[in-house]
Order: sequence, then C-alpha cells, then structure tokens
Amino acid sequence: MMKKYILSFLLILMSVIVSFSALSLSISEAKQRGLVGETLTGYLAAVAKDNAEVNPFVSSINQAHEQKYAEICAK
Repeated sequence: MMKKYILSFLLILMSVIVSFSALSLSISEAKQRGLVGETLTGYLAAVAKDNAEVNPFVSSINQAHEQKYAEICAK
C-alpha cells in the first residue's frame, strides 16, 4: 500500500515538473540573475523584497506549486 502511494507521489511530482517545463526556463533565468532563490520548503522567494516585477512572478509560481502539493496530499 505504501509503495502505491510513493509511486503515485513520484508520478504526480514528475507531471508537475513537466507541466512547469515552460516556466522552468524563466525560473532558471531568474535564479541565474540572482532575482529569486529557493527556500527550504521548496518555494521561491525574491532576493530583493521590493522588486515589483519579481514578486508577482514568485507569487504565481508558488501558488501553482501549492495547488499541486494540495492535490498530491488529497490523494
């Protein structure tokens, strides 16, 4: 039973990664430019808190990740 949940989690996680593949380039670019970084919880955070361009980007990515995490947990 536990193997089934682990396998399901891994499959969903892989689909999340694939679904964000178009965004990953933007995330990578933002990381390379030093605009964002990852927190210990797996979410993105803006390096400079007052960046009007980066904050909405970070929020949208984090909301999408949170939604996927909730879907995974609900199963």
